[in-house]
This record gives sequence, structure tokens and C-alpha cells, in this order.
Amino acid sequence: MTNMTKERIADIWYSVCYSTRILKHRCFKCKQMATWYYMPASVDKHKPSSYYCDDCVSRGCGCNIIDDTGTDPTYEQYKDLTGRELPCCEYNYNEEGYKMDWMTALNRAWFNVMRVFRMGE
Repeated sequence: MTNMTKERIADIWYSVCYSTRILKHRCFKCKQMATWYYMPASVDKHKPSSYYCDDCVSRGCGCNIIDDTGTDPTYEQYKDLTGRELPCCEYNYNEEGYKMDWMTALNRAWFNVMRVFRMGE
């Protein structure tokens, strides 16, 4: 392993460990900052597929139907300020994103260190 690789590993490890208080979860689909979190009790909070950005979150759900009388076959749903259907009520929204806990951040740091070690980046 070259000195440059060792320095790169040290940089990755230090930057992730040092910034665990400010790391935010990323969207499962596009890697932007996640503003929606799928939060049923059966879902693990550390699971990356629970976090989505505003563009990638699934929209439209039976829990958002305005008139559930059954008279209209095209049920109208509640919409946000931009006119898009709302996600299911099991999604929680946080405009500032969701902070990553320190254990998840360290696991990701370790994964990046091992990737550099194996690939020699």
C-alpha cells in the first residue's frame, strides 16, 4: 500500500468520524439529502431504503383521499403547495434532513476505508 493510499484512508476515516454530528441520511434512489423517512414500526431506522428526497418519495396513497364515500371512481387526494399528491401518512417529513447516528456513520466510514484499501484509490 502506498503512502498516498494510507493518507487517503486516514482522510476518509477522520472526516467521517469527526463529522458524525452533522452527517445526514441520503436518498435511497438519487443520493440527495433525504427529507422523507418511511417510519412504520416494522422498519429499521438504519435501513437506507427508508430515506427519500422530495423528488423520489412515492406519492399518492389511500390515506390521503379527500372524499371516501365511494361515489367518485377517481378519488381526489390531498396535495402539497406545488400541486403534487402527498406521500403516505407513514412518511415523516423533515425539511432539514435526518441526522445519522454515530454508529451508522462509523459503519459507512469503515466501508469507505475498506473500499479504498481493496481498490487502492
